[in-house]
Amino acid sequence: MIYARAVLRLVRARSPLHNHTYSTMTFEQDDKPKLGKPLSNIKVIEFAGLAPGPLAGQLLADYGAQVVRIDAPNKPSIDRLCKDKRSIALNLKDKEQWAVARDLIKNADVVIDPYRPGVLEKLGLGPSVFLNAHKGLNKRLIFARLTGYGQKTDKSHWAGHDLGYLAESGILDTIGPPGQAPVFPANILGDFASLSLPAFAAISLALYEREMKEKRGSSVPGRELDVNIVQAVQYLGLFVSHGRYPDGEGGIALFENERGTNTLDGGSPYYQMYETADKGEYLAVAPIEEQFYSQFVEMVGLDLDKLPNRFDTDNWAELKQIFAEAIKKKGVQHWRDQCDKYPNSSCAVMNKLAKPEDVKDQIVTWTSKSSDKYENKGFAGKVLEANQDAESVIRSFLGKGYWNKVKAKL
Repeated sequence: MIYARAVLRLVRARSPLHNHTYSTMTFEQDDKPKLGKPLSNIKVIEFAGLAPGPLAGQLLADYGAQVVRIDAPNKPSIDRLCKDKRSIALNLKDKEQWAVARDLIKNADVVIDPYRPGVLEKLGLGPSVFLNAHKGLNKRLIFARLTGYGQKTDKSHWAGHDLGYLAESGILDTIGPPGQAPVFPANILGDFASLSLPAFAAISLALYEREMKEKRGSSVPGRELDVNIVQAVQYLGLFVSHGRYPDGEGGIALFENERGTNTLDGGSPYYQMYETADKGEYLAVAPIEEQFYSQFVEMVGLDLDKLPNRFDTDNWAELKQIFAEAIKKKGVQHWRDQCDKYPNSSCAVMNKLAKPEDVKDQIVTWTSKSSDKYENKGFAGKVLEANQDAESVIRSFLGKGYWNKVKAKL
């Protein structure tokens, strides 16, 4: 009972692929950055890779950065996180095309490296080439390296994907029903929440730090960033860690029991998913606070005084059954209407995954001034084909003369 009540002391009341295509920026020969966005003067080189790197680049592009993806020649990209980006295809093992990549990076503000540790070093394009205090070719460069295990850990050389990184981090130990295998949330938690977003944040911080360093006259204002899933997801899980291993006065054991049996991980009847009369349609129930719980009970047509004490965990199984039976009697539209009628019930019908064209094109809406009207353009449009912007990229980064010199070799 004490365990269940602990949540109320902690939680504050709250106020009431493949078939889709994506748009790319159209650049004129003397390309000019888009004004009115905070990163409009920032040039980014994104080496083509899987999910996390493209989303990190997408986030930067959404706020005005000029993002160029370096693709491998004759290799179709499966990347669809490419709105407002450009592409150039370069064979990094060809001396002349390698030199183009080097020169692009010399004139960039940011590099997004999605490869395993050491890959770009072997190609002669690692951070030391650009950030060396004496011979660096671009000491202002922010070199963001995105990996699963980090650059210098005992598993840095391991291959892996989202699921393995979540397992290594320990976060999977907290997700799923009791007595069964953990449940993993697609590849959203690791690849995107714990790699793309931290990379975007770290790059933004590094750009700000660079500005401050340059004001102080620093000789190497740039920075190499080691962004990795295991470290980031453990950081994101701090709340759960404190709940499992409470220490000191006032520590609250929110997750000390087996996974799937605690208040916030599926054990509680009032923080739970219930199926409606329509198969596959669910109502999310989350009325933790007392005032929300009373509204929920009224919404589902039950008498609060006749229900078992919800703070006694021995009653949770019975309450789950009672709520499940009540919610199962009505279809999803009924519960949508009820949620509108009872906005303080802290309930919501589960929607289907949004289509790309329905997703807002900035993670946080940004306008240049408070009076500006935000116009969402979504993520539908043209696919970014490899090398479609070679001339535009070269001209905007390196000039017309450079393009005339190398165009026959690309």
